[in-house]
Amino acid sequence: MKLREKTDKNAKKIDHNWSDANDGIEQFRIKKSYGSDGYMHVLPWLVKHMVPASSVGLIYGRSQSFKTFFLIDKCCRVAAGLDYCGKPTKQGIVYLVAAEGGSGIAKRIRAWELENKTTVGNNLIVVPHTVFPTSDHQRQALIDDIKAECERQNKYIALVVFDTMSQCANGARENDAGEVSKYLNQCRSIATQVNCTVINVHHTKKDSDDFRGSSTIEGNLDFMIAVKRNASSKENLTTVRLHKMKEASTRYRWELALSEVEIDATDEEGNFVKTLCVHSNKVVHLSGESTDSQKKNPSQCEKDAEWILELLKVNNGELSLKQIQEIVISKVGKVKSLGMRVSRAKKHLADGGLITSEKTGAEVVIRLVTHESPIAA
Repeated sequence: MKLREKTDKNAKKIDHNWSDANDGIEQFRIKKSYGSDGYMHVLPWLVKHMVPASSVGLIYGRSQSFKTFFLIDKCCRVAAGLDYCGKPTKQGIVYLVAAEGGSGIAKRIRAWELENKTTVGNNLIVVPHTVFPTSDHQRQALIDDIKAECERQNKYIALVVFDTMSQCANGARENDAGEVSKYLNQCRSIATQVNCTVINVHHTKKDSDDFRGSSTIEGNLDFMIAVKRNASSKENLTTVRLHKMKEASTRYRWELALSEVEIDATDEEGNFVKTLCVHSNKVVHLSGESTDSQKKNPSQCEKDAEWILELLKVNNGELSLKQIQEIVISKVGKVKSLGMRVSRAKKHLADGGLITSEKTGAEVVIRLVTHESPIAA
């Protein structure tokens, strides 16, 4: 089935007003404001409530968490100008640097087009090799190509994706704060010069839901998105939550379902190729307030979860399961089925995106997920 791309030949020529590189000392200028100047600034979105425009962010998740399919769904919707969960997107050109191999990406994009009965056309550009933002030559080559493509198509650039960060970091050590900061600063340089959002795709630590590498990664980003597969379900389900959002609420979560799509391409034996594609998604707002019924009749698991949250808050946001059990015993004595209750409460909090866990040796350590204030410095 052939899908046509819609074009507007009468579109007015766009003045992109590109920003200049600011690498030399002689070009440096101090930007400043006074007092509360700019307090009425409205945060522009690329994808409402999920991805700010003109920002730098990270998507991370375990292997086989469906993060690539989530990424393709988001890229295609921005390229095609389709809503995401009923919320608007800012349409524009998308560059997807598929550093781990672009051969399968085209099939997944085609599956998305067939599933959504539309086409992304020239708006989604796949680069099937690594690009190193820390290389002055390669970074400038990418910027020049983006500018040329925008001029040729008479469109704006919306998004640049590096999949993955480890492949595009040019050997930078993820646990080295200085090297990580340099890499992300160069990503921000790209975002600034072409006025777009830059996203890196990243992995988690081994046997953990935490992102891999230095904590400096979080400090250098405007937003972070965690993707976690629903392993308990037989269906292809995954949950997307906001780990960090610098200037807006993190109280949103998206639940995605994937299905197999047969595309109009064949393998060596002449059989039609099948691949997964996001076919439904819904957004859940995580209200900080409980309903009256929940206040009157919370389950034992919810009570235990709330108590563990309070323990984490007064212990710098981190405790091992053994430490939690020891605190409980020291305060109330022996409790029947304590290990099982703590384990269930841990799962309840993890499913709600309130904690992460990591196995360290024989210990399981849980950490409180810090939600940013709606307005951050």
